[in-house]
Amino acid sequence: MEVMISVILLSVVMVSLLQLKVNNIFQTTKSQESKENLDYILISINGDEVDKRNENIYLKDKFNFSDEVRQKIKDKKINIKDELVDTYTIENNDINLNIDIYATKYTLENSGNSKTIYSFKLQ
Repeated sequence: MEVMISVILLSVVMVSLLQLKVNNIFQTTKSQESKENLDYILISINGDEVDKRNENIYLKDKFNFSDEVRQKIKDKKINIKDELVDTYTIENNDINLNIDIYATKYTLENSGNSKTIYSFKLQ
């Protein structure tokens, strides 16, 4: 009788450990995919003039990569959207300074990953 109970207890512990291993592998894989998607977004960020852009770019068309990398990124589409967040005006006796704050959102299509970069324009 004691042998059956010990075998059952060992079986439960082993199944629990296997389930933990599966969950950890899933979390690691998901984290790596998310990191890779954010890397694609970071590639697309450049210093272009911020002015209410609303465009889609394919990474393979925008940059020159080797054939191996080009095959990997051929279907990666980035949506770039600028939005005016706020405008400030600083008035002085000598000058008037307008500050426009923009939020540029870079989104990788079909992944749900996005990155928002804030910038400002002085006029």
